[in-house]
Amino acid sequence: MFITTVDLLLTVLTYVYYRLVFRFARSTAFLFFYVLFSANVIISRVLSDRFPLTLLWAESYISGIWLTVLYYSLLLAILHLAFFIVFNLLHLRLPHQRFAQVVLAFFTVLSVWGGWRAYHPVVREEIVSTAKLEQGTELKVALVSDLHLGRTLVRGYSWDVVELINAQQPDVVIIAGDLLDGKISHVLRANSLEPLSYLEAPLGTYMVMGNHDYIDNPSRLQRLLKMMRIKVLHGNNVGLQNGTVKITGLVDFSRDSGTETLRQLSAGNNDFFSIIVDHQPRRFLAAQEEGYDLYLSGHTHTGQLWPNRLFTFFMYDLDYGRREYGEMTAIVTSGIGFWGPPIRSTVSPEIVLIKVQGNGESKNS
Repeated sequence: MFITTVDLLLTVLTYVYYRLVFRFARSTAFLFFYVLFSANVIISRVLSDRFPLTLLWAESYISGIWLTVLYYSLLLAILHLAFFIVFNLLHLRLPHQRFAQVVLAFFTVLSVWGGWRAYHPVVREEIVSTAKLEQGTELKVALVSDLHLGRTLVRGYSWDVVELINAQQPDVVIIAGDLLDGKISHVLRANSLEPLSYLEAPLGTYMVMGNHDYIDNPSRLQRLLKMMRIKVLHGNNVGLQNGTVKITGLVDFSRDSGTETLRQLSAGNNDFFSIIVDHQPRRFLAAQEEGYDLYLSGHTHTGQLWPNRLFTFFMYDLDYGRREYGEMTAIVTSGIGFWGPPIRSTVSPEIVLIKVQGNGESKNS
């Protein structure tokens, strides 16, 4: 209901702006298509379970594009007002139509480029050295987050992600939450989860739940993942590689914002290379204090649409990339899917391949 209300508000404000600035926006044809695309956003949400899969995907994709149009149109209106005020203060005349046309053209090019980028993930490689593993040993961790499988991202994209991960030949795969986007029924109808059962990692695949994974029947999702040999870490940990590596998975910040579980699960951190997985990047300092070695997170999408990273940059101590917190390395991924608009105009969607390289003494020496 909240998202629908925001959509309606954006729709009205944007239409008023276009009518004031552009002549074509005063035509009956423009009004017809404007109402049609606006109605599609609501219809695709309310009646989605009744649509054939192909129609559901098309409605969802068009809905996402339309949300992008509304978002950048509102941003255009705000910029237009700001420039109008500045020009007035300087006693200058702002060429309203030309200004709006230039900025709108820029946003259009940015959106087209971001639409291509959204479906072309990259592999980012990070190297982490540790004395807790023997010299010459290496643990390859594939970190993937925020697939957001649902109405728009379906089985085909899921296969592409699996193939990209397997091509890296990881020892272990870690899914840092938001595997689903909304209703689990959409994923089941499209059979979008099934490709994940073909992930190839000798030490296993592990996942923490993200805020979106709790939206619809999270217990059923966990049962399905168990059948696919994907272990969900929900406030617990698991040991790997002959007891030299430990992975700890936290309950999402939206369900448990405290650090007590993090502290309770830190027992033995001095004896293991300790990886902590937290969907939202919010508990760096607590993890550092408890002796974790590697903190993995996602969630932010780096804002997804330009210039939203201006917000995520200030919202999180680390919204993307890598940072050292004392002896702990924190890595936040931009995620590999998208939420809402099928566009990524900030940082590319990605898989992070983390090579944990040992530089410690042999236990036999």
